Amino acid sequence: FLFRMADGSPAQEDIEELEALLKKATQPKIVDRLERLLGEWRADLAVPTSAATPTASPTPNPAPATVSPTPAPAAHSPAPIAREAASRSLPAVQFVPIESFAFDQDAYPSKWVQIYITSGLDGVGVRPENVTCKFSHDAFDLQIRELSGKSYRLFKTNLENEIVPGESKCIVKMNRITLKLRKKENEFGTDHWSSLTKKRGAKSADDAAGKKDPGAGLMDLMRDLYDEGDDTMKKTIGEAMLKSRQERTGADLGDDM
Repeated sequence: FLFRMADGSPAQEDIEELEALLKKATQPKIVDRLERLLGEWRADLAVPTSAATPTASPTPNPAPATVSPTPAPAAHSPAPIAREAASRSLPAVQFVPIESFAFDQDAYPSKWVQIYITSGLDGVGVRPENVTCKFSHDAFDLQIRELSGKSYRLFKTNLENEIVPGESKCIVKMNRITLKLRKKENEFGTDHWSSLTKKRGAKSADDAAGKKDPGAGLMDLMRDLYDEGDDTMKKTIGEAMLKSRQERTGADLGDDM
């Protein structure tokens, strides 16, 4: 029995029945008519293949997948730890004051004052880049960082006399440091230093009253002789002034005893 759809076109069951008859037919004319009829019905139903040799129905082309645009990489931002570290200021270095050092100068006419620091500086020469010293006309600031877990400092101001910062030196050896302060020369050459820094004493009564030093005239005369004299005269005047200062220093010390 053949089935027809409401519009008169063959149903799928009709085609299947016709295919069954085609398989049983043996007469060429009957086979030919059945094949032509089967082809027409298949065309009506748009069935590309028979049930005996089914072929997968064409798969509709899938809709193109929507590709989301790749987000642009975010601007690199520092890690929270880095920001936190940057926000904190570095702790101030805690220095241990250097109390022990030696002070020396050569005989007249010496151009240098030497300061020797040896105590507690074992191995300081291993990392000389950790040693710095800043010089000014009347001060110096020696800093030693990270030596055996500590930092050390020798800071002196109000030096006995002025120095030449650009010619002063800091010499670092394996277990010691030597500072060489270049004395500033005046009209009589270089001065003798009785101490590393000036004594902070009260002014004398004569200085407070504004009285003129009675030796000022003699000093003016000595200055003229020094300026006009030859090298021998300059050396003689310089040695005389050094001796006078040393005698005054000795007298001051005697009064203090």
